[in-house]
Amino acid sequence: MPLSKQKGKDLSDKEYWKKCCQGDEQALFCIHERYRIQLFGIAYAMTKKRELAQQVLQEVFAHLYQKSQEKYPIKNIKSFLTDLTKTLSNRAI
Repeated sequence: MPLSKQKGKDLSDKEYWKKCCQGDEQALFCIHERYRIQLFGIAYAMTKKRELAQQVLQEVFAHLYQKSQEKYPIKNIKSFLTDLTKTLSNRAI
């Protein structure tokens, strides 16, 4: 059964994050797939440049990977990623 499905439903962000902190890179990919379009929209709206928005997104997910290696406790993945995207977008412009 694919990681993204458990008993016929998507895992919660909290469940994915727990797996990320256990070294499960597929769980990190699932978080990426869940939020990449929304985060790109935020970054693009702020930077007004496609390439810059893509760079911001790469930084966001690299940072998330680093936090997973540190087993950093993130209570709300969506808020964490949104805030980080806004912060990095502001720095990029």
